[in-house]
Amino acid sequence: MIIKTPIDWLKVLGIVGVIGSLIFVGFQLKQSQDIAIASQYQARLDSLIAVKGNLLQSTALITVSEKVRNGEPLDQFDLIIIDASVSQLYDLYESNHFQYASGFISEEHWQSVLRGMEAALDAFHMSEYWARNRLIYRASFAEIVDKMIAKKQAENLSDHEP
Repeated sequence: MIIKTPIDWLKVLGIVGVIGSLIFVGFQLKQSQDIAIASQYQARLDSLIAVKGNLLQSTALITVSEKVRNGEPLDQFDLIIIDASVSQLYDLYESNHFQYASGFISEEHWQSVLRGMEAALDAFHMSEYWARNRLIYRASFAEIVDKMIAKKQAENLSDHEP
């Protein structure tokens, strides 16, 4: 198309305007879809945490924590309570990772979550739970936790070497 008259220029500008509008609408649709996915993910997490929270709000967690602190043996119900507590932590960490990967939380917030995760991995039952349940989490999150656990294990080995 050869542009010879002002009307030709207006046609070109009109076409560019339509294309720009379509691109803008496409970006808006993508953003709306991302927000809907994140909202659905958060709603699922809220449901999981509510179920586990009901169990953990009882005196059972306090009783189990005292048993762990005192080195007392744990029965099957105690392990279910501990699993629910640890699972709730991993669910929250994974939710933060999903939000970070989707661009909904800042790098600064994500770094603080990573520091919290690293500190929590030293807690009773965190690594044991992870070894049994890692496949229920998204692969990208599991990779981060696996690296943290491997780093902790390497540090522990180097601390015990002569």
